[in-house]
Amino acid sequence: MVSALAAHIGPAPGRKSARFASSGGARFARPGASVRAELPSPSGRGAGSEGAARTGVPRDSIRGAGIHLGCIAAHEKTLRLTGAEAREQASEKETRTIMEYTAKDVAKLREVTGAGFADCKSALTEAKTFDEAIKLIEAKGQKRAEKVKSQDRETHEGLVTSYIHHGGNLGVLLELNCSTDFVARSDAFKELARELALQIAGANPKYATMADVPAETLATMRKELAEDAEVLKRPEKLRDQIVEGKIKKQLASEVLLEQPWVKDDKVLVGKLVDDVIHKTGENIVIRRFARFALGA
Repeated sequence: MVSALAAHIGPAPGRKSARFASSGGARFARPGASVRAELPSPSGRGAGSEGAARTGVPRDSIRGAGIHLGCIAAHEKTLRLTGAEAREQASEKETRTIMEYTAKDVAKLREVTGAGFADCKSALTEAKTFDEAIKLIEAKGQKRAEKVKSQDRETHEGLVTSYIHHGGNLGVLLELNCSTDFVARSDAFKELARELALQIAGANPKYATMADVPAETLATMRKELAEDAEVLKRPEKLRDQIVEGKIKKQLASEVLLEQPWVKDDKVLVGKLVDDVIHKTGENIVIRRFARFALGA
């Protein structure tokens, strides 16, 4: 940009066309002659009258043009700095907006999900909406729960809890296990045990998990479904997968972890257990339960 501007400015403002003075009087440089600027020596004098004459441009003109170009370069630098500062300020403003949003909603997200401060802050930073942040927290918690359950730690601690329905005509006994007595005494674990006992009283499940369903029952269901007309219409390589899906759907009402929660049918009971596993960092197992109904 400096070189482009220099091509248009010509001699410094207020100067006439290139000329020089010598002992023989004023004379003009030949048209087309090469021009070589010879800078003054440290003593303030040039390389001699002959050297000055070869330049074809007075020292004052060179000095004035140099000052003018220096001003242009300084202005360019100022513009670049101004642009950089503007981008930096915009970045700072965006950062402040994110931090303000996080500080404002992190408490609400912790209340909704039960997740820690760091997880909530990270989710709000990554997500575009509050609902998306909830989904991120739930997905992360589900992964952690699956990882804990796969560790196969012993679960000999826990508690036995009971629920007696109003009027005394219905009751439930439940054994819920974990790995340490510290978790067994926690409020989250005790609350989960109460919710599971209430679920058993209201929904009357037969099994705790799909693994508790007798093999004979599963074999009978597979045989019946394999002969189902709707299954036979499907490609043979997909039939086994379709049969397993139908078995899980039919048993969902009889398996405790597959049942919809009585307080919110959009949430499965298994999700309640996984949430406490994520919160406590220990595996939780429904060991056994019994439901008693008067006269049944």
